[in-house]
Amino acid sequence: GEINDDLVPELILAEPDDVPGVRGKVQAEATAVAQRILGLVGKLMIYDKENGSMRPCTFGDITILLRTAAGWAETFSRVLDEHGIPNRPDASTGYFDAVEVRTILSYLNVLDNPRQDIPLAASLRSQIGQLEDRELAVIRQEEGDGQFYDCILAYARCGKDPVIRGKLVSFLEMTEHLRSLVKDTPIHILLWRIFDESGYEDRIAALEGGRQKKANLELLVDMAMAYEETSYRGLFHFVRYIEKLRKAQKDIGQASGGTGRENLVRIMTMHKSKGLEFPVVFVCGLNKRFNQQDARGRIVMHEHLGAGLDYRDAALRTKTENRIRSAIAARITTDALGEELRVLYVAMTRAEQKLILTGCMDSRKKAVEKAMSFRACTEEKLPVSAIESAGCMLDWVLASLSRIALEQDFFDSGQWEGPQLREEEALDLPGSIRILTGVQVLGERAVMERKENRRLRDLLSQNPDQAADPALRERLESMLCHTYAWSGGRDHMPGKMSVSEIKHDAYEAELRRLAEEEGTLPAAGLPGSARARTTLEPDAQPGAGVAPESLPAGEAAAASMQMPDAALIEPPAFLREEAGGEEISGTAMGSAYHLVLAELDYEKHRTKEQVEALLETMLNCDKIQKREAARLDTGKIVRFVTSRLAERMRAAAKAGKLWREQPFVIAKNAGAVRPGWSNDEQILLQGIIDAFFIEEDGIVLVDYKTDRAKPGEEESLVRRYRVQFALYRDALEMLLGQPVKEAWLYSLSLHKAVQVALAPRQDTPAGTSESAAN
Repeated sequence: GEINDDLVPELILAEPDDVPGVRGKVQAEATAVAQRILGLVGKLMIYDKENGSMRPCTFGDITILLRTAAGWAETFSRVLDEHGIPNRPDASTGYFDAVEVRTILSYLNVLDNPRQDIPLAASLRSQIGQLEDRELAVIRQEEGDGQFYDCILAYARCGKDPVIRGKLVSFLEMTEHLRSLVKDTPIHILLWRIFDESGYEDRIAALEGGRQKKANLELLVDMAMAYEETSYRGLFHFVRYIEKLRKAQKDIGQASGGTGRENLVRIMTMHKSKGLEFPVVFVCGLNKRFNQQDARGRIVMHEHLGAGLDYRDAALRTKTENRIRSAIAARITTDALGEELRVLYVAMTRAEQKLILTGCMDSRKKAVEKAMSFRACTEEKLPVSAIESAGCMLDWVLASLSRIALEQDFFDSGQWEGPQLREEEALDLPGSIRILTGVQVLGERAVMERKENRRLRDLLSQNPDQAADPALRERLESMLCHTYAWSGGRDHMPGKMSVSEIKHDAYEAELRRLAEEEGTLPAAGLPGSARARTTLEPDAQPGAGVAPESLPAGEAAAASMQMPDAALIEPPAFLREEAGGEEISGTAMGSAYHLVLAELDYEKHRTKEQVEALLETMLNCDKIQKREAARLDTGKIVRFVTSRLAERMRAAAKAGKLWREQPFVIAKNAGAVRPGWSNDEQILLQGIIDAFFIEEDGIVLVDYKTDRAKPGEEESLVRRYRVQFALYRDALEMLLGQPVKEAWLYSLSLHKAVQVALAPRQDTPAGTSESAAN
């Protein structure tokens, strides 16, 4: 049959200067490859063995083979990402360089401290903030110098462009809400909340290679869960943990994206491709120099010939090359070249339908001139001198092509010096292999883009009311406008929730209700920072934000936003150190107190000296950090141990009826968790109970709190955590089948136990999923 000219093998010879603004040969070659891939997808017709017919090429049909992954796979993957080409490198590194992973890590940095310009700009520019480069430039231009966080706050209040203002308001409201959860929400749950509220996971899953991107995000969640099993806690420490991994170059490979049939370009080494076949193969990095260190070392060793080294005359202080060493080095070089030839053969025979060889060199002219020196050889095979003098695989390929009559037009024409392209098409040279320069590849892509832009303009100029295919239009409308008939009550209903999340929601609702009753804040909204000050700082003045009724939707929220108090933004670690010692967050100290209370032996640890001995033991076992132990007030722990509540716990411990730090997972009716959710649905509820003990007439529930409180604020403290106690009560009664007769909140700040009155249970037990209190 006739040969399809589109399937003729190609050789792309690139130079760094072919690609404007690109530094380095690897990046230049990767850019040329990316442009060629874009020129093939959707246009090159290939044979589909499953369907037995021709079809357009897709990203999933293309594989890039490299001699080595180190230093190459990451660069190729990054360049392909920049060109919108989905890809998956089969490498042991590159995970933290994936765009979706970098985006989420940037947003975690923003949640930790929003006054970081680079992570903030990255988050705004991503699918989370959905701002464009032009819009970010407008914000900076209109608001002037200063921290970028202050600029976006100011623009959200009174910016000129309503579209930008609306995006900023949505971003800031979501960020404020998520920051309010950081204090006592596990990192893996916080990540799921980010995915859910921002819709980021759904957006990237809809992109090309979405399955791979989603798998990378799920791997980040798994890493967070593994991190939380250590003694460290909190977002700050997790972000620093990831930064240390990156700085120590302890990167990992990207997650496995599924079945291997995804529509994405695979990047793998030539060795790994052995035994596999792909429709379209790019064999890249042919210009990579051979590794000849084994033959050039001071001592050379061969498995059969032994060791060889130079002769040194100590008296004359001279070094003479030894013939044995020279023979061994020559054998090592020959063996290495033979291995390189075998690897090249494997790579070039992986293509089922189209093969494209690529290489990037400093000077195309010198490479071609070197290859032309072997044209006088009339033997069928390449002479030994050409094989032994080669410094890379590309030298072999060019030397072979220079001796083929059909390819001599290219070598004689001077095309390799950099031709100027015609307006509508690149100059094709006849022959058994199509040879292109990097300039030609980029030029072909530019021509295609112009044609695609013309087609797009033609489509946009058509009247949308006049469909060329009414039946197709009706089908598309039914698919895109479909509404799920049973979506009521299920929107944003997770399959699992933590007690901390429910506690947050209930606490915010209670604060909003009290604020509206007292008239201290507008009913339209209660910013997260203001919510925190309303209860913890009763004397704080409400913000000056207003929400005039005349403002359009979205602008009212922006007008009501307050410029956050600088004291509420935690300064970076280096500033805290300069100020005279690193501060420890309240969350970290609360976790430290809970660790000590969980380790207490009520018989052995009753005095300050005994508690200090316990701290020393925990330090030696790495159960607590030194800086946290130094800040612990052992007097607070001693007061608790000598309290009436601790006496009851001591008696229960003697009887073997005291449990501490008990996790649980139960199934609960959704309507009992949040009003508006259907009782026909169930969700899993998980949490960890600080302590409980069993007496003759029922269960006694205990929870420690380290919140700062003043005498007389006991009721406010109880109101904050009443929902949490109710959920713990429900879990214990469902799991153990006994009533909770008492619930006690012990405040380490007030040095007293406060009894929490709980309303009777309203829901019927939904069943137990898992019990950890057996």
